[in-house]
Amino acid sequence: MRRWTSHLDAYTSERIDRCVAGLRGRFGVEQLRDFEVQDLVQRLASFQTTISTDDTVLIDAYHLTEKGIDVTLALFEHQFAQRRKVTRGHMETQVASALHEMALVDLPVDLGRVLIRPESLGDKVSEWFAKREIDFEDHPTFSRRYYVLADDDGRARRGLPGPFLQKVGEVERMVIEINGRVLAAMKLRPMADDDQSALAPLTFDLRRAWGR
Repeated sequence: MRRWTSHLDAYTSERIDRCVAGLRGRFGVEQLRDFEVQDLVQRLASFQTTISTDDTVLIDAYHLTEKGIDVTLALFEHQFAQRRKVTRGHMETQVASALHEMALVDLPVDLGRVLIRPESLGDKVSEWFAKREIDFEDHPTFSRRYYVLADDDGRARRGLPGPFLQKVGEVERMVIEINGRVLAAMKLRPMADDDQSALAPLTFDLRRAWGR
């Protein structure tokens, strides 16, 4: 992930303002300072999924608090190539972008490396992941929607609580990566047109699954 360095266009700026205004109605909100944003970019470099690729550009980030839980919410643009027809028989490739959100939260337990992704997502998995899926038979909806890889199967099974698996199973198209005691989550779909964060309240719910 790269840091945004250009002037932010008015449309994107307005969308972010609406998102933050909605967050302030539900949580304690504090914008990250520049040195904290730089630290966040470095932390994200340790993750292996689409969260940390050069196609994602971090625009801004915020500390969110609720009932003793702290969540870091990052707003970023995901850039991608898009082909469109210009004239008859001629195609043009343009760079397009979509506004996304990503959340980080600390966990009370060390789960090692865990990757939770949709079954259809063909991202590259690093060599430290076990090359086989962990199945959670007691949570069929979760198991049907998500593929779980870990560097320690037993630790992942013991450390992922049932309420967490149930809550994730209720949501489509997410990527969750855990690195030790840090959980990073993002939705693969862009931010909704109403510019209200769906990921922030979900992340608080996921963290509360550990109950401490």
